[in-house]
Amino acid sequence: MTQSAIPFKENKHHCLELIGHKTPALFSDFDGTLSELNTDPRKAFIDPDCLSTIKRLRLTLPAIAIISGRMATDVRNRVGLDKITYIGNHGAEQIEDGVLSREPGALDDSDLISTVLNYLKSRVNISGIFFEYKEISASIHYRCSRNRKSAYEELSVALQEAPNIQNLDVFWGREILEIRPRTGFHKGYALRKMTEKYKIKSLVYVGDDTTDVDAFETLRTIRDEGEAIGISAVVESKGMNKKLLETADIKIRGIEGMREFLSWLLSLAY
Repeated sequence: MTQSAIPFKENKHHCLELIGHKTPALFSDFDGTLSELNTDPRKAFIDPDCLSTIKRLRLTLPAIAIISGRMATDVRNRVGLDKITYIGNHGAEQIEDGVLSREPGALDDSDLISTVLNYLKSRVNISGIFFEYKEISASIHYRCSRNRKSAYEELSVALQEAPNIQNLDVFWGREILEIRPRTGFHKGYALRKMTEKYKIKSLVYVGDDTTDVDAFETLRTIRDEGEAIGISAVVESKGMNKKLLETADIKIRGIEGMREFLSWLLSLAY
């Protein structure tokens, strides 16, 4: 039987049991989680109430990390807080204590990814598409396009003929196409690395899109192996991938629910 995430608001006591009545480390996605999902990713900003609570959580939680598909520098600039780890490109790079570092081999396919991105630009001419080169990976955002169906179809066709695309990983999210190196970096990888590095025993991961499934599944594995306890939480929104509800422990209703969830975490520390 497939599990289904339960509502956070009505199950706070159960959530407390899942984290062992402890103050957990917090790991969160950015877009659609700490920020309203914006049709133009360049205009996204962190929700002011979430930012205010995270400022206080920094002083009480064992660790806080924002794990995003954006570049680590991009996320840091949009949040602007110290004492937080910013993990970008799905785990391939991070900023910690103000220092940017990248995983070995993260840039090996950067030229190939740039070539594929430029090829797609030359083949798909639909207004509203934002082609983003992120050095380690690339994203093609078509959420702003007036005809998302046509954008998806044209990108799909062009992708099949892109040079050496078979040597890269292709990932479709919510109105976004990701081109990544075949290095095994993903949000679950980043979550496990942070958990092991800081010997974290209780944690929370919050996400809202298909790329967060890796983190949800990794958290469950960590829990099953007895390495740590914790909760995976999905922020609900229109058009979300149903697999998120099947792999997360709890569901949070939109940005309002995220504000409440962060406030609940803060209450555990006092």
